[in-house]
Formats: sequence, structure tokens, C-alpha cells
Amino acid sequence: MDPSKRSTSRVRFPRIYAGRRRRWLHRLVLNGLAQGAAAFALAHLLQRALGSARSGDVEALAVVGMVVTGLVIWGLRIAEANDAERVGQDYVMRVRIRLFERLMEGPDDHARRRRYGVPMSRMISDLNALRNWVSVGVARSLVASIMVVGLLVTMATIDPSIALVLGGLVAVAVLVMLGAAPTLRRRVRDARRRRGRLANNLGEKVLARETVRQFARVKRERRRIRRQSDRLAESLVQRARMAQVLRATPAALLPIALAALVFVTASSGASLESVVAAVLVVGLLTTSLAELARAFDYRLSFEEGRERIGDLLARTRRGSVAEAGDTGAWPIEIEDVAVAGRLSRVSFEAKAGEFVHVVGDAAAGKSTLIRLLAGRLAPDHGTIRLGPVAWTGADAVDPSEVVQCVSPDAPLLRGTVGSNLDYASGGASGGASGRDERDLALFRAVRAACDLGDGAPGLPEGLDTRVEERGTNLAASLRARIALARAALARPRVLLVDDPAFVIDAAARRALLLVREIVSATLVIVAPEDALDAPADRVWRLGPGAAEPGGDATSSSSCRQDAAGGRPALRPVV
Repeated sequence: MDPSKRSTSRVRFPRIYAGRRRRWLHRLVLNGLAQGAAAFALAHLLQRALGSARSGDVEALAVVGMVVTGLVIWGLRIAEANDAERVGQDYVMRVRIRLFERLMEGPDDHARRRRYGVPMSRMISDLNALRNWVSVGVARSLVASIMVVGLLVTMATIDPSIALVLGGLVAVAVLVMLGAAPTLRRRVRDARRRRGRLANNLGEKVLARETVRQFARVKRERRRIRRQSDRLAESLVQRARMAQVLRATPAALLPIALAALVFVTASSGASLESVVAAVLVVGLLTTSLAELARAFDYRLSFEEGRERIGDLLARTRRGSVAEAGDTGAWPIEIEDVAVAGRLSRVSFEAKAGEFVHVVGDAAAGKSTLIRLLAGRLAPDHGTIRLGPVAWTGADAVDPSEVVQCVSPDAPLLRGTVGSNLDYASGGASGGASGRDERDLALFRAVRAACDLGDGAPGLPEGLDTRVEERGTNLAASLRARIALARAALARPRVLLVDDPAFVIDAAARRALLLVREIVSATLVIVAPEDALDAPADRVWRLGPGAAEPGGDATSSSSCRQDAAGGRPALRPVV
């Protein structure tokens, strides 16, 4: 079985013009054309109405037409907001799903190579920046650009000389906005960097509040937060100032355009009707330019947010291990595997169904070895084989379909004890009619082995007992047994255990041995020597040198494998 090849290419964001977003974008373009046509009609109706009013006979049809045109523009703007929001929300949903999938993929190697500890608040802020650009920026850019062109064409039909002057002023305003963009981009990045530092510091100190209080450093940390807040405030003020330069440019265009209109009218002798219509066009023109400036501001924030999210989406994809049709334990082979700074080059093996005991000094690399087997960490060197699947750091796979790991790194989920078990069993705890009897039998056996029956200590409501986030409301032993039962119900071929509860708690150790009799899996557990209640089939020993980088691949001083021997692989009871 060959693992699927992973993609190492640079992340590709969803295209804005794709899928059902095309339909909404097409509607936005048509909306912009309709608004431009409505503005054209409004200007000419105003011109006709004023002309008739000067002669003392108001043209009622022109006046009614102006009112109707205003209502049409009102409806078009509502439809524009609706379609624009649909485009933005659909785009952000696609990015959010891709982000979730990528965070679920890939070896958990961020502690060594990259840091992906982005607080959720910052991630939400980045997604909001993407949504603002797509919903407001793209939509208003499309509609406002069409409107600007349409208004200049409208003005050309009323008075070409005034249209020429307005076109020049529009070009100047666009150049000023483009000139302000680099400075604003720097301000955006600086503000985001300072906001990130403040958020990281606040998050760390809140989580470590007992340490801060223990050493009486509350005042000092408060001063530090104050300094960081002042720097962030100054950066945000500078950003707001530059953003206002960008957004206020079209507003400054209005009096200049009106002054130019006065001179053009004086020199060309334009009629009053043409002048009033020109004023209307100038007002609509500055409004459209203001929306373009606003969209440009959103674009700068979008670029920064896309870069941050891109760092997360650029995580390496892993191929999936397709589950074979039959069941049974898989053998393990670890060949010359190393992780820089954590584990020197080690080689181990275990036959299918064996009970493997991993021992070693502190920082010898025991947990690192477990994370490697679980696929949560990619090796820097060497090859890992589980049954017919082999992978290296350059060609990683996700073995979660055949490997289950019981450790604090895989905590319980918020809900109930039953919902946690259902997460692996597909609902066997519900006992629904038509459920595979084999699944139900496995569920009953595992539940009994882990002492999770009704009335068990710590389970006042049985499987309906509430589980808070990470199971912090439950005792460590009960938490470990629920996690063990959940892993066993997934029918793993390899079961990894790296949880101190199975060392210090007799009930958890007993549950582990009973589960081993039920589930056919190769069992690997991290525990001190003489800490288990039953002899292991094989012992993997990691010495002090195993935690040092650059170990000799042929050296036997950093690791040793002992065969406790004689014990056959167990068959599943269920």
C-alpha cells in the first residue's frame, strides 16, 4: 500500500471568480450597469424638468421619472449589498474550510520548524479582512468603476468641456490614492504586528496567572501591557490618519470640481439646466470615488490577512492511509529514525500484536517516538513502517485510520461520555436498531473493561455524564479510561499509550490490559520500568544519547531493543 503523494506547492487560495460566486459577480456587474444607466436617466430628467420649470410649465412626466429613478437606484443598492455579502461569505467559508482541513492535516511539527500558534481572535480578524475585501471591496470596485465611467459619459452628453475637466480631476484623485497606498500598507503591517505582540503577551500571562501572582509581578506585567497598548494605539492612529488621507481624497475633489465647474460655465456659457445636472453628476462621482477609496483600503488589509492565513494553509499535505477490509494488528519497523534536537537515530521493530514497553530516562525521546508513530511528527531522517505502509519526513502520510494514540495531546471533547465514545464508534452507544451487532458487542466489552458502566464511580449519569472542555471536570483516571475506550472503539491496528495515568493509577492499568485482550492491535506504551502489571513482549530502551541530534546510525549506545519473548500475539475477543 503506497501512501498518497503530498502537495508541497505554495498554497492556492480559492479564486474569487469561481463556482457559484460567478453568478453573483455577474449580477454585480449588471447592477453597476443598471446604476450607471439610472444615473444617466436621472441627470437628463433633471435637465428636462429644470428646463420646463424655467418656462413656467413643469413637465410632470420628468418629475415622476426622477422619483421612479431614485427608487430604482435604491432597490439596486439593496440588491448590490445582498449579492456582495453572498460573494464574501461564500469565499470566506471556502477559505475557512480549507484552513480547517489543512490544520487537521500534516505532521504536528510546528515546534521544530514553524510556529502556528495564531490566536483564534487574530485568525478571525484575518478572515474578516478577506470578507471585507470580497464583500465590500470587490463589489464596490466593480459597481463604482462602472458608475464613474457611466457618469463621465453622462456628463459628456450634457457638456463635453465639463466632462473633460471632471475626467482630469478623477485621474488626479486616483493618482493621489495610489501614492498613499505604500505608506498605508506599512501602517497596516505595523499595527498588525503590534496587535499580535499584545495578544500573545496577554494570552500567555492569563494562562500563567498563577506564576505571575506567585512572584508578585502583577504590577510589572500591567506596566508592560500598558506600554504595548500605547504603542499599538499610536500605530493605529497613524494607520487611521493614512487611511483617512486615502478616503478623504474624493471628498476634497467635490469643492475643487465645483470651482472648476464655475469657471467652465463662465467661459462656455452653459445653461442653468446643464450646470445643475453637472452638480448632480459631480456629487454622484465623488460618492463613487469614495467607495473606490474604501475598497482600496480593504484591499491592503486583505493582502496582509491573506499572507497570515497563507502561512497556515501552506502546511504540507499528507497522504491518507486507506483502511484495509480486514482487521488485525500491524507490525512496526523503525529504521534509522531521527528528529533534530529530540531523538537520535534509532531502530526498533515489533511483531503484529506484541505488547511493547518503551522505557528511558527523562528527555530520552519516548514521547517523540510515540508522536512519530502516530504521524503527529515527521522524522528528519529514516523510515517508519506500519504494516504495509511506509513513510519518511519527505513523504508523510496520515496513519490515523489505523493508529490510535491515548495521550494528553488527544483530549476528550466537550459533550458527554457517550458522545466521546460515539466519536470513534459511529454511534454504537446509542444502541440504535439495525446497528451492526459486532459493533455493539465491541462497545459493550470495551465499556465494561474500562469500568464505564452505569453507576461507575465518577459517572453519576452514566454515559450522559457531562464532559467539560478537555475533560477537566473528570478525574485523571476516569479521563484516561474514557480516552482508552474511545481509541479502542476505532478498531486500531496499532494502539499507542503515553499518559501518566496508566502508570500511577491501578484502575487505568487494569483497563489497559483488559482492552488489549479485546482489541487486536499492536500495543506500545510509555512507562517506567517495573511500572506495568504484566510483562511486555518487547522492550524498547532509549538512553541519554537518544535525545541528542546527529547520533551514529550504527551506534547501539543510544537505544536497545529487548525481547521479553515467548508471548504470542493475542486474538481479539470481539
